Amino acid sequence: MVGRVVAALCHGAFFSVGAVVASGMVAENKKGSAIALVFGGLTAANVLGAGIGGLTLGAGYSFVSPLWVGAALAVAGLGVAVAGARGGSPSGSRAAAPGVAGRAENGGAGGVRL
Repeated sequence: MVGRVVAALCHGAFFSVGAVVASGMVAENKKGSAIALVFGGLTAANVLGAGIGGLTLGAGYSFVSPLWVGAALAVAGLGVAVAGARGGSPSGSRAAAPGVAGRAENGGAGGVRL
């Protein structure tokens, strides 16, 4: 039970920081859309993850298979995060993502379009 409480606190902190970062990446009039996109993704991940993972993979193979898929996606996400932290893309290209260059040129506003 203590593990569930700790996990819940970590998830709450993660998504609150994600909402703040998302709202900071867009223009003032798009902040609500950015936060809605973050929490819409959270909702979609829960619905699709439970449906695809629990019902399809879990029932078709074993209850452990959704955990292996989640672990593989976590490793892939870690690779993308490390590549992004180094300033490159996973493919080795150093080109900026669409909107990032415009954000720097415009003083930090409006780089990401929703």
